[in-house]
Amino acid sequence: MCSWVWYLKDYQGAIAACITGGLGFYGVIRTLNKNAGIARDARLHTIELEREALRAALLEELRYELKRYSDISSTFFKATTETAFPKSPLTGVYPLVRNRIGLLTPAEVQALFHAHFVIAFAHVQASQFAVAWDKVDQYLKVHPNDCVRVGSYFKDAIEPIRLAIHEFEKTVGRV
Repeated sequence: MCSWVWYLKDYQGAIAACITGGLGFYGVIRTLNKNAGIARDARLHTIELEREALRAALLEELRYELKRYSDISSTFFKATTETAFPKSPLTGVYPLVRNRIGLLTPAEVQALFHAHFVIAFAHVQASQFAVAWDKVDQYLKVHPNDCVRVGSYFKDAIEPIRLAIHEFEKTVGRV
């Protein structure tokens, strides 16, 4: 017999153990890799669900602010008496989700920040013309002579809000 046959005969237990161990090790590594892939896919799915919920909440808030600002500006342009507007913007969702802003695309973040800056700035500009403050209802009242100017501040905020809404709708795939 050949010398290699003697080696096989003498070391067949060790060779079988190595082959069995190698196959077992391969199976364990493959299982770990598969489980890691499943966990990664589940985490990505969770992140995508959070992203969609965040977009939906912010989109609805922006739509509400758009309607509200349109109503306020048209009210002020038609005003002939002292007219009131809310003391502060009703952007309640935005502060709650600021820590999740990283889930959005850079274009969405830019549009969102711009829209919220304009919303806040319109209130600051308009509040300069307030002649009275209804502390119970949190409304600022404006003299009739300043109504057109205050209405224009709110009207100027409408287009950036529309652009932010468009950016969110584009990302969500509604456009």
